[in-house]
Amino acid sequence: MFKTEYINELISGQLSNDGYKHFVSVVSGFVRKYNWPKSIIVSSEISLREVL
Repeated sequence: MFKTEYINELISGQLSNDGYKHFVSVVSGFVRKYNWPKSIIVSSEISLREVL
């Protein structure tokens, strides 16, 4: 699960490289574990571009 120290960094707006790697790693683990389609992760990025 997510480490508290990195959640605090994220909330404060000062996420370190290690914190970023941690979040990517945890989400990647969820994608593999629950067999999520990768389009779910990419689709929100595409939606944001369309809005802007």
